[in-house]
Amino acid sequence: NEFVLLVGGLDQGTAIPSLTWLVGIRMPGQFEIGVGPNATPAGVALALSLGQTFRAGALSIPVNIAVVPSKFGVRSSILTGFNIYR
Repeated sequence: NEFVLLVGGLDQGTAIPSLTWLVGIRMPGQFEIGVGPNATPAGVALALSLGQTFRAGALSIPVNIAVVPSKFGVRSSILTGFNIYR
């Protein structure tokens, strides 16, 4: 279970809020896949996501790709970050 709140469109000079609820599974090799509803001011659509977490020592780097096809076109995003664990 994961909730993702994003603000997109900033590169176009517009703020478009988006809320996605993903339900998925994480495999033993840190690969994950999820699916769930995505809500924006334009409406609701189905979001699909894939992700992989890479580890380097105490550093963990998740990389996630999401695609949301809708009647207004296809929205996509790439999210990454890092965390340190002991």
